[in-house]
Amino acid sequence: MKLFSSALAIGLLALSGVSHAAITAWDEHDDVEFGFGFGAGAFSDVFTFTLPSMGEISSSAISSVLKPKVGVFWGDVKLYSGAYGGPASLVGGYTFGPTTAFNYYTAPGLAAGEYFYMVSGTYAGKGSYALDSSFTSTAVPVPEPETYALLALGLGCIAVARRSRAIS
Repeated sequence: MKLFSSALAIGLLALSGVSHAAITAWDEHDDVEFGFGFGAGAFSDVFTFTLPSMGEISSSAISSVLKPKVGVFWGDVKLYSGAYGGPASLVGGYTFGPTTAFNYYTAPGLAAGEYFYMVSGTYAGKGSYALDSSFTSTAVPVPEPETYALLALGLGCIAVARRSRAIS
């Protein structure tokens, strides 16, 4: 039902020919997420999500036109760390439009937490854009028990060597 309501709202905005702002909650970022927008005039869309663990986000955006030489005049995709509407810091971003129809951005080494994309721009008529985002988890190395055993053995050897030097 939520998907139907969202699709209906986007369709009505596209038909109305006015600027729009939409907030889409992806919740926990899956391996791949998609977002889109279409209409006429200025737009500013937000896609919120959380990262469950440390990792890397890669995203790309593409604009399309519904009529020749009419479509997204320009657009910006910005990735922010923090909650939308609260304190947030810009991680990075890129632009897309008729001359840079497809752009790609990667943000490595992101910590677990809340993030959001802000996609904004101006349609020079009726047009659309698509945003895709992929998440790759970075495994945090966990020492094996053998590592601790070797460390203890090495420290023991150093202690024995120091003790034998102190005695002699």
